Amino acid sequence: MLLVEFSEQTILNHHIPAFTLFDGELLVIRFPHSPEALDARRMMKQLLGGAESPPGVVLHAPLAVVTDHSQLGIRQRWFPETIGQHLKKNANPASPYYDRIYQVHESLTPARRINTLAGNPRRQLALFKTLSWNDRIVFSLEGVDPIGGETIFGFVQEAVAKGGAAILLDHCDEFLDKCTRFVVVKPVS
Repeated sequence: MLLVEFSEQTILNHHIPAFTLFDGELLVIRFPHSPEALDARRMMKQLLGGAESPPGVVLHAPLAVVTDHSQLGIRQRWFPETIGQHLKKNANPASPYYDRIYQVHESLTPARRINTLAGNPRRQLALFKTLSWNDRIVFSLEGVDPIGGETIFGFVQEAVAKGGAAILLDHCDEFLDKCTRFVVVKPVS
């Protein structure tokens, strides 16, 4: 099934070629490694997640954007949320991805406080939470190390192999040979 039709366009001084996304595909969109490109990546997340619908972007089915957990204010300091509480509140318990985070590493338990997690397990938690609701996702690897990036990409490949679809917004080309299609974004001079 066709999920996304994106027409060639310029977003925040970055030329993005046309692309499509179907079920069973993993598309990597490589942005330049620059501060200006970070804003363009954030804008693409909004567009592909359906927050905005400009001309040239047609979403035939919803894509879920993988977002990290955020608990702000004094509550985070004195009453930090645990992985179990977070999943109970934000994930789909009927999904096989619901408790997959506990299989990743033995130190990740329902009682573990989220504010003690480093970048890799925090991003994995966000991924599994999102996959519990929708296996068609938009994600990035911001805040993870290279090994964590490989691990998360592997989890996404598994979900895509089961019929999902994914778009990775990244600034590296390390997954060039592991994706269905690779789109290169170039800055406009």
